[in-house]
Amino acid sequence: MENNGKVHKRNRISFSCISCRKRKSKCDKLKPTCTKCNQLNVPCVYDAEHQPAPRKPTKGAELIHELQKELDYWKTRAQEVGTTEKLPVLSKNEFIWNSAFAPEILDLPINICTFHDKLIIHKQMKYYHKPFSTLALLQRDPFLNILTGSLYGSTFTDLHIKSKIRQTGVILQEPESVEKPVHTFLEKIISKTLTERKKITNTTDPTILFASSFILEDCAEEDYPPVLRLLIDEIEQNLPDIEAITFYMSTFYKTIYPMFPYLNVTQFEGILDIILVRNGSRYRINLGSSSLRIKLEMLCIMMAALLLTYTSLTIKIDDSTVIPATYDIFEKNRVTENVLVCCERCLCLLNSSLFTNENVLCCLLYLKVIENLRPEIGDMVISQELIITLSSISEMSLVIGLHKDPGFYVQLKDSRIIDRSIQNYRRKMWLNVVAFTSHMLLTNGSDGRITLDHLICFDKTRNGNYLSIVKEQMTQADTFDFIHHDILYKQYQVTVSLSELVSESSHLYKTTTIRRLLELHRRSKTILESNFPLSSLKNNDVNVNTTTENDEYYKTKITGLRPELGVISYNSDYVRKWKTFEVHIMARIVYLNICWGVCNFFETQERDTIPRYMKLFELYLIESHTECFELAKLAINYMTEEYDPGIAKNFHYSSDMSVVTLLVRLYLFLTSSILRCQKAEDHLTISPTSSSPDILKVRQAKDIMLKLLRNLVRISNKRLAHIYLTCQKANCLFEYIIHVIDIGKLSELSERFWNYYLEAKSIPQTISNNVLFKWGLDVEESKDLKQYLNKINAYNSLDDGFYDRIHEAALKISTPKEDASSTAQQSDEQIFTNPNAEDILDFFDTFSMNSFEGASVIYPSL
Repeated sequence: MENNGKVHKRNRISFSCISCRKRKSKCDKLKPTCTKCNQLNVPCVYDAEHQPAPRKPTKGAELIHELQKELDYWKTRAQEVGTTEKLPVLSKNEFIWNSAFAPEILDLPINICTFHDKLIIHKQMKYYHKPFSTLALLQRDPFLNILTGSLYGSTFTDLHIKSKIRQTGVILQEPESVEKPVHTFLEKIISKTLTERKKITNTTDPTILFASSFILEDCAEEDYPPVLRLLIDEIEQNLPDIEAITFYMSTFYKTIYPMFPYLNVTQFEGILDIILVRNGSRYRINLGSSSLRIKLEMLCIMMAALLLTYTSLTIKIDDSTVIPATYDIFEKNRVTENVLVCCERCLCLLNSSLFTNENVLCCLLYLKVIENLRPEIGDMVISQELIITLSSISEMSLVIGLHKDPGFYVQLKDSRIIDRSIQNYRRKMWLNVVAFTSHMLLTNGSDGRITLDHLICFDKTRNGNYLSIVKEQMTQADTFDFIHHDILYKQYQVTVSLSELVSESSHLYKTTTIRRLLELHRRSKTILESNFPLSSLKNNDVNVNTTTENDEYYKTKITGLRPELGVISYNSDYVRKWKTFEVHIMARIVYLNICWGVCNFFETQERDTIPRYMKLFELYLIESHTECFELAKLAINYMTEEYDPGIAKNFHYSSDMSVVTLLVRLYLFLTSSILRCQKAEDHLTISPTSSSPDILKVRQAKDIMLKLLRNLVRISNKRLAHIYLTCQKANCLFEYIIHVIDIGKLSELSERFWNYYLEAKSIPQTISNNVLFKWGLDVEESKDLKQYLNKINAYNSLDDGFYDRIHEAALKISTPKEDASSTAQQSDEQIFTNPNAEDILDFFDTFSMNSFEGASVIYPSL
C-alpha cells in the first residue's frame, strides 16, 4: 500500500527530550531544560542531532543537516579568529544582554521595515528609499514625523499667505519668548548654497558609455585613432609640471593611500615609469605600440590620484599645517576639473563597462571617493544616482569574480601565465569594494548588489587562514600592503556581522524575532570590540593589535617607487586608529537604526497594550539612547581632539565627512526624544495623580538631551560647518529647533499645521498634497494626529532605571565650555526680516533630488 510520500511516525526524528519520550508525556521543548524535567528535577537531554536519519528524510532532518553544516563553518571561523586573540566578554552590566523575558515575548514575530509606507513622491519623481535611510527613520518615528510635517506645512502655508509671524501683540512679550521664523536661521546659507552649487561639475558616469569602436591593445603610433591623439594632447596640457606631480603623488602615498589602498602600487609605478617621459619641466606621454589598454588604465588612475590629493589639500584643518616650501607648488599647479574630464573621457575610450578588470574598478573607486568627499556637496541624501553608481561598482566586482577567493580559480593559480601578485591584489580589491560600498549603503539598510551570500562566499571558497595565505603569496615588493590586508579583513568580519543583522531586520516580507535580533546584535558587538577596541583611540595607546610589529610584514615603507619619489613611509598606528574610528561610526549607526526601529515598532503596533511589552520596549529604548550617546561621544571627542590628534591631522579628509554624516541622525534622534519628554511632561503637569518627582525626572532627561543637542551643534559649527556645506545647513535648521525648545514652543510647533486645518485656516491644496506625498500625513486626519501626540506615551510609564541610565550615559560625555562670543543672540531687528518669498520657497523645497533645481535647506541630509 502506497503512503503517498508520507513518513510514518516511527520514521520521524523526535525533537522531544529523552526523559519526556520515556515518560510518553508531551514535551514543551524549552532549552536548556523543559518544564516537565524542571518540575521533576531530572536531567533534560535532547538528542535530535544524534538520531539516525529516516529512510525518507523529513524537512526537520534536512534542516538539521543544513544547520550542522553552518555550525561547522562558524566553528572553523571561530578557530581562525581565536588564533589571533581571545574574544572579549562583554560587561555584565549591559542591560540589553541580561534581561530575562518570557519565551513568547522573545519569539514575537517582528519586521521593523514593513509597517510604514516609504515611498516619496516629488512632482514626476518617485523614490522608494532604503529601510534605514534618514527619511525612513524620520517617517517611522510618529512623533518626529508629525513634528516635521507640521513644521513643513505651517512654514509653506505662512509663506503662501505672506504672514510669517504676525507682530500683533509681540511688543507686549519678552524678547526671549518671541519665536524667530525658521528662515532667519536659513538666510545665511542661501547665498553660500548658490555659490557652491556653481562649483559642482555635472559629470557623466563613464561606466555606461560606449565611446570607442576600436580595440586598444597593440597599435603602432602612426595608426593611433584621432580621438586617442587628441586625448593624449589634452592630458599633457592639463597635467601639472613634474615637480608638482612628484609632490602630489608623494602626498598621495603618505595620506590618501593608507585610507584607500585600492592600488597595485608595484604595477602602477612600473608602467608610469615607462609612459611618462621627461620633456623639460613637464611630462610627455609615450604609450608606445603595445599594451595600450593597461597603460591608459594606469594613466586614468594617476589622474584620479592627483585630483583626489589636490582636493584633500584644499580642505586642510589649519593653514599652518601646510609646509611653506610646498605652498608655491600648490598655488601654481592646481589640478583642475579638466583633469577629471580627461580621466572620464579616457574611461569612455577604454569602453570600461565592457572591458572590466581590477584596474578599471580601482579608478572608478577613486573617482567615487572624490565625488563623495567634496565639502561643497550640500546634501547627505542617499540619492538614486549614488545608489546606482555604487551598485554598478558592486556589480562589476561580482562580474570579475572578486567575491570568490582567487585560489578558487584554476586560471589564477598558474604563475607562468598570471603574475603571482594578482591574487593578493584581487583579495585586497574585494575587501576594499565591500568596505567602501558598505560604509555608504549599509547604514541605510542596503549593501547594493553585494548580498550576505556574496560576503560569506569569499570565506567559504578559501582554504585556510586569510592572513596566512596572503603572507604566503606576497612578494617582497609589496610587503607594505600586509598591514592593509590585516585591517581590511578585520573590517570585513565586522561588515559580515552587520550585514547579517541588517538583512535579518529589514527583509522585504519575512519576519524575525527579538531573540534572533539580540543574538546577532551581541555577536556583532563582540566582533567589533575584538577587532577594533575603542580604547585604542587614546593618545597613549600605541601599536594596537600589532603584537608582531617587528615582523617585516608590518613595515609601512613603500618601496619600488619611481626614483623621484624615493621610499615613502607612514605611521601604521594612525591608520589603525582611523579605521577604528570609522568602523565604530558605521557599526553604531547600524545599532542605533535597529534599536530605534524596534522602539518605533512597539510604540506604533502595541500602543494600547504596551504594558505587556513595556519591559522589552524599555530595553530597546535604553539601548537606542546608549548608542546615541556613544555616537555623540565619538563625534565630540574627535572634534575636540580628545582622541589622538594624529587621526584628524592625517586622515581628516575621510573622518570629517563620517562625522558630518552621523550628526543629522543624532540631531533627529535627540529631537524625537526631547519631543516625547515634552509631551510626557505636559501630560504629567495637568494630571492630578502625578507627583513632582515624576515631572522632575522627565524634565531632567529632556534637559540632558537638549544640552547634548546644543553642544553637538555648537562644536560642529566651530569645527566643521565652515568647511562642509551639509553640516552648515543641518546646523542652521537645528539651531531653529533649539530656539523653539528654549522658548517653550516645541509642543505648539508640532501641532501648528494641524491646528491650521482644525481652525479652518486656508491651506493651499498643493501644500496639503506635498505633506501627504513627502511625509505620508493626510491633513484631513489632523484631529487623529493631535490625539496621538497628546495621548499618554511610553515615557510617562518608564521606571527610574531608564532615567538613571540616561544620567549615567550623559556623565560620560565631556564637552568644552562654551565661548561667550558664540552665545550672542540675533538682534531684535532681525526677527521680522522678510526675505523674498520665492527664494525661501526655492530653498525650502525639502527633498529636491536635483542639486541644480533647488538646494534642500530643511533637513538637507535626508
